[in-house]
Amino acid sequence: MAKLSERENLLRLYRSEIPAWVPISEHATNKGFGPVFLRAGRGNRLRQKGDRFRDIFGVLHEISDPRFGPMPAPDEHRVTDVSKWREQFPATAFPDLDSFDWEAAVKEETADWDRENKYIKYLFGGTGSGSSFVWMASLLGNAEALEAMLTEPEAWDDLLDTLTVFQEGLVARIGAYFQPDSIVLCDDLAFNKGTFMSPALYRDRIKPFHKRLVDAIVKAGCVPEIHCCGKADTLADDFVDIGLRSWNPAQRFNDLEGVKARHGNRLILDGAWDSNGPAAMRGADEAVVRAAVRSAMDRCAPGGGYVFSTSGMTEVSYVGEEHMGWIYDEAARYGRQFYTSNTE
Repeated sequence: MAKLSERENLLRLYRSEIPAWVPISEHATNKGFGPVFLRAGRGNRLRQKGDRFRDIFGVLHEISDPRFGPMPAPDEHRVTDVSKWREQFPATAFPDLDSFDWEAAVKEETADWDRENKYIKYLFGGTGSGSSFVWMASLLGNAEALEAMLTEPEAWDDLLDTLTVFQEGLVARIGAYFQPDSIVLCDDLAFNKGTFMSPALYRDRIKPFHKRLVDAIVKAGCVPEIHCCGKADTLADDFVDIGLRSWNPAQRFNDLEGVKARHGNRLILDGAWDSNGPAAMRGADEAVVRAAVRSAMDRCAPGGGYVFSTSGMTEVSYVGEEHMGWIYDEAARYGRQFYTSNTE
């Protein structure tokens, strides 16, 4: 009998089956993020603190910490008045997607992909940092974007419709050229206490555009997923409603048990690592780290529909190689026997 690959084991989740073991995202997937030519500050991890540069859409970004990606500069906004966005962000600001050398991009970005043994996920955003809300916040500023949702709903919808049309074209080309298994919307909508906007406002001003992108992903032959940091469990029902299949990083301070109780395996929870707890702190005791891994699995893995991941929120650059080794060693050890030693 052929050995079950990481890819085949993970695919069981997408078929709403219980896997042979708890998948580890970092081991079971290859990820793309881009496309590269749309990303702000290509090679940004090699840049110095304080460096500034503009992305392909003219948004000014800066590096506040070389370990992290670039962020829109807080002192300059690409669009200063959403009601005048057509003057400030004209059609000429959008690149012609057909002018790019997609085949060269595929060759460069997929060189280390193992399609036979790994599940392929492609994370995309309009500026390389987000899809709907995050792109609007990149153009307008965070506070200004939230204000515009309330005070200028027609202008908000008009601009976001234009951005979505562009992204629908982008999704189609990602599907055709990169042919990933999943395409992941990157749209942070929350912090650790709750969503940036009320769930009702999300449903009015963002959800319809998310639905369009989900439909575009399905049309492209890929599985739709979402990356959304923060306490966004109040939006989980909406994620399921529009057809999203997986949510990462599904952070620990969310009511993950409640989400599972309502939706079972319809929404795969990817993450659940306690990145804010003592096990994620530099210098943490090994026993504490290993116990945190087991706790994440005990909380979310019963019945399937769960992928363990630190989601990049705890990395070697933060805690060191030994610490990360404990995490993945325990995830592999405990996860491999989880479904054979635990009863439902």
